Amino acid sequence: MKGRIFVVDKDFIDRLHNNMCIEIKIPDPNNKQWFKTITDILADTFQLQLGDYIFFWQKKEDNKDTYIRGLYKVSSKVFYEDNVFKIKIKEIYHFDVPITEYDILNDPYNKFNLWNIIGKKIAGKPRASSPLSDYEIEFLTQKLINKNPNYKFNSNYKDKLEDINNEVTINLNNNKNNILPITLKEFNPNSISYLNEDNTIRYEKFFELLFNWKFREKDSSFFNSLDIDIKNVVWYANYLPYTIGRNEIDYLILESQDTKIINQFDLIEFQKGTIDKDHIERCLIYAEWLNNNLGKGAKLTQPIILCESQNRNTLKIINEVLENTNLENPNKPLKVYTIQYIDNQWKIEKVR
Repeated sequence: MKGRIFVVDKDFIDRLHNNMCIEIKIPDPNNKQWFKTITDILADTFQLQLGDYIFFWQKKEDNKDTYIRGLYKVSSKVFYEDNVFKIKIKEIYHFDVPITEYDILNDPYNKFNLWNIIGKKIAGKPRASSPLSDYEIEFLTQKLINKNPNYKFNSNYKDKLEDINNEVTINLNNNKNNILPITLKEFNPNSISYLNEDNTIRYEKFFELLFNWKFREKDSSFFNSLDIDIKNVVWYANYLPYTIGRNEIDYLILESQDTKIINQFDLIEFQKGTIDKDHIERCLIYAEWLNNNLGKGAKLTQPIILCESQNRNTLKIINEVLENTNLENPNKPLKVYTIQYIDNQWKIEKVR
């Protein structure tokens, strides 16, 4: 069960009933980093699939409090319209009264971390949306039901993709330099070049977009190369808060052999170019944090680093870091892979 919460304003809420779309605003094209920002935005939107749950975190503005509203489900792929990215949604529960931010952050019965919500809030995350765990989805829904005893449930809802125009797609055949559009009217998201002329990755954020895209397409062979069985995957997300600081986990996959009990956390750190000491140390620290928090002490995390290439010093760097730390779990040792785009396909090779 996956979901996402979007930060919105009152104007968005006022027109939501008529539009029934998530709207992701795009900044005006202004500098060379603009395409990197667009890649970042698309990585988040591609994390959503048909049937995922959607909540809206309404900013305070002139209200007495900050409100959380729901509950909707994703009913389309991402498309580009009126100079914004959009995703169609359908209402599955109707709640007249929203819950407040205070209701969530000060709940005395919440004995588990609202990992993404609290992490985003306390650290002042500037992101327009955040992924939600299955616990967070259930927690928010139950709070809304409690506040709205006469809520309405759409019993006729069925997960079915709606038709759209201008679907956003990924084109890997274009590896020319991106040219900044003069205005958003001239912008065509399907012409973005994510690879350099030598087919190396242009923006590190593309790793996140690539993984979300491959999950959406159910590309089992891609994940098999990483020893991940897509049939066991019950949740995945990119760009996740680590503790309440400003550091972020690049990617996390939860696996369950029976679809109920989580038996492994696949923690993936991405790196352009070759591996370095900082990424190795960071990956092991994140793995330990996941074991202590999501795993409640159980060592379930499989740390993985995915980089573009290796050189003659790669294994030496890895071994030097591991010799000076006790964070590596011998039952789930660090895995390192390289990834390259060759002959119109992704080639993933295991280094360690």
